[in-house]
Amino acid sequence: MHNNPLPILIPYEPDVFWEGIRKIVRDELSKLDLSKPANSSDSEVLGFASKPLYKISEICNLFGITEPTVREWVKNGILKQIKIQSRVYFLHDDVQSLLKSGMK
Repeated sequence: MHNNPLPILIPYEPDVFWEGIRKIVRDELSKLDLSKPANSSDSEVLGFASKPLYKISEICNLFGITEPTVREWVKNGILKQIKIQSRVYFLHDDVQSLLKSGMK
């Protein structure tokens, strides 16, 4: 047992607790597909089936348009923006429905 300056308030010895945590982390990491590099695709987010939010630059790339066009779409209600602090994002479902509609 280690001499920890702060006691851990759980019903396990610290060594047993930390070994359990390490086992959980190892198990979760073994479930991940690490064969692809972390930045293999901008449309993938670790832990999500699809990217939940898109930045304005990603919308431009997806549709082959400029930022002023994206802002015009927002103004005209074609695409709904989500503001998080001072940043603007677009929801995955909104982007996918716009892609399916063939909007360009």
